[in-house]
Amino acid sequence: MAAHLETWSKEEIRAVVRFLNAKSLNPTEIYKELQSAYGEHVMSRTQVYHCTSDARLAREIWMGHPPHSPDLAPSDCHLFGPLKRELAGKRFDDDEELVDHVRKWLQNLERGFFRESIYSMVRRWQKCVDRLGCYVEK
Repeated sequence: MAAHLETWSKEEIRAVVRFLNAKSLNPTEIYKELQSAYGEHVMSRTQVYHCTSDARLAREIWMGHPPHSPDLAPSDCHLFGPLKRELAGKRFDDDEELVDHVRKWLQNLERGFFRESIYSMVRRWQKCVDRLGCYVEK
């Protein structure tokens, strides 16, 4: 019997599952391979099944928000960096003046600005789908 690998990360295990899934191994076969290489406590049979099912589903449908990818949060919009730069160093007498300024700024933005925001989010989501929900940098 071969020695088990003693240290591993969740990302490594997910990558192995993804690789074996791409090689058309079924969840039971993947589970046995993981057990032989990493030991019996690496991942449960149910976790392997869900991981392979999630991989197939991710290719077929849009995923929900991954909990460990804050850069994919809908609030992390393409809009906030430029808005922050627009407001930098400006002072307003009251909230109404601020709201009015932001409203005018938004109305003057080109349509392409919003299109790029949406496409940027799509590209980042696709990276997340490709990595099976692992953290994604912008």
